[in-house]
Amino acid sequence: MLRSRVLASLQAWQASLSPGATLYVAFSGGLDSHVLLHLVCSLRDEMDYRLAAIHVNHHLHVDSDAWAEHCQRLTHRYGIALHGVDIAANDGDGSPEERARTQRYAEMARVLQTGDLLLTAHHLDDQLETFFLQLFRGAGVLGLAAMPAIKRFARGWHGRPLLPFQRQQLVDYAGQHQLQWVEDTSNADRRYDRNHIRHALMPVIKRRWPHVAAPLSRYIGIAADTQQLVDALAGGDLDQASSDKKQRLLNCEIIAGLPVARQNNLLRYWLRRRDLPLPAARHLGELRRSLIKASPDKAGVVSWPGAKVYRYRNCLYATDKTFTTTCHALINWSLPDKLMIAGGELRANRMRGRGLKQGLCGDGSVRVGFYQGGERIRLPQRAHHSRLKKLFQAVGLPPWQRRWVPFIYINEQLAMVVGLWTAAEFIAGEHDPGWDISWSLFDQLIFIAKK
Repeated sequence: MLRSRVLASLQAWQASLSPGATLYVAFSGGLDSHVLLHLVCSLRDEMDYRLAAIHVNHHLHVDSDAWAEHCQRLTHRYGIALHGVDIAANDGDGSPEERARTQRYAEMARVLQTGDLLLTAHHLDDQLETFFLQLFRGAGVLGLAAMPAIKRFARGWHGRPLLPFQRQQLVDYAGQHQLQWVEDTSNADRRYDRNHIRHALMPVIKRRWPHVAAPLSRYIGIAADTQQLVDALAGGDLDQASSDKKQRLLNCEIIAGLPVARQNNLLRYWLRRRDLPLPAARHLGELRRSLIKASPDKAGVVSWPGAKVYRYRNCLYATDKTFTTTCHALINWSLPDKLMIAGGELRANRMRGRGLKQGLCGDGSVRVGFYQGGERIRLPQRAHHSRLKKLFQAVGLPPWQRRWVPFIYINEQLAMVVGLWTAAEFIAGEHDPGWDISWSLFDQLIFIAKK
């Protein structure tokens, strides 16, 4: 039964994959992931896919390295490649388990190429535990819908083909096929919420309602259907409120015209679409009071862990980036070498009649800095220097992004604001050799037109 239903799921999902896509099994070495790996390996002859496994060593357990070796032996026996990843989940603030999960998925996302499919071994018992975790955290419909069978993930997809099955069915399969696996003793530690639900709460519920899995599964399905309807409503509101094609900006006036429930729904949907953490109820209230209801010329910001929402020129913009740099000194740049700066890459390409005059960019003369305030630049066809603050306002670059744009200095004079302006005295003439300067993160800037 497991094999036929997993095959049906993979066949249904394969239509979404790119030709020649790889199926990656997240393989911890435990029972659940070994059952999944064994099942998928047994289906290779019936489907056209490449198969590989990913093992993430969190270094949280004394046996972590032994588990990694166990996974290497098994994947070698099955004849598939294993991508081993090491992370230091003990380093940092907060819960090591939560850091481990976040880092684990971040590392697996890096492995996937366009259209690939990541498979994890979540089963029905995991689904019910997730439901109760979300319930006790006060989650809405999205949280109570728990885990979807398949969803977009990084450049590909994330599928959970074992969701319909209870763990005992996996135990029976493992015994039937004499599989070997490792046991993580931390799974019995009831200090962690999920383990407490698994070992203390679920046995009590199942003694009173032995078949509770079926109605709870139906409810989770209803919640998922409800969330689709809620998302459809939010999608329509987003189309109306968006002020740009990429839907990065929301018009505050249009949002304010919606009922409060639809405002909250739109904001949550918009933030999810931008892969940002969802706000708590108090943050939603602050967004409405401080940003959406503010006067048209008001600027401001509301933030919570992992996200910031800014208001500028009657529009909202959300990001997880801090648009500042702590660098106040100028940095030497030897052209045409690439320069990593502000999280992006500066490049200089030779181009005749364009960019900076090559003759002025000798060794040691080119340096890079950032906006400090008060800078001026003389643009072509202008007799006097213009203040950068006024130029930024004219193009609608919000204040919080201005300190993120690289400035090019030649012999201590401001020669270029990358991607925006070049000083008249430094522009390559029509027949002059020049340096065409580009910055890889320029397209992440936003320019908000004056209303």
